[in-house]
Amino acid sequence: MTTLAGFIGTKHGETQVALVLDGDRAELAVTADWMGQDDVHVVFVCRHDAVSDYSGVLILESARDEGGAQLKLPQSDGSIVVEYLRLPAQPAKYAGCNEMATEGRWTDPFSLVLWLHRETALASADEDPGVPPAVHVALDWIHHPFKLS
Repeated sequence: MTTLAGFIGTKHGETQVALVLDGDRAELAVTADWMGQDDVHVVFVCRHDAVSDYSGVLILESARDEGGAQLKLPQSDGSIVVEYLRLPAQPAKYAGCNEMATEGRWTDPFSLVLWLHRETALASADEDPGVPPAVHVALDWIHHPFKLS
């Protein structure tokens, strides 16, 4: 079993992403606590396909909240796929924006990057109102690459 975690934050809040890989199974937890927004605590239960020693995919099968209650996944045109790439520990020295440069903190160094597959097409909250907003917010956090270590 392998556990990796990453975070990004400022004085206004923080998002944490944790990944547990266990053979052909995985759990991807997204927790976000930002000022002025509802807290997010979503765990995605996944099938894990290690494509190579350095890359793999997570196929989301279900979601639950921090209390274990099942959450509906958004409708999609096929599987909801998260890709990842493992690499030797890398420094993360560039902030990316002024706010992060002056008051931000993030995973440094990092050894895994994950992101929602670019072709994954998800129904929006308006198109699929039965999906809790927290699920959409959690998926938005991994829509772009997220660094773990």
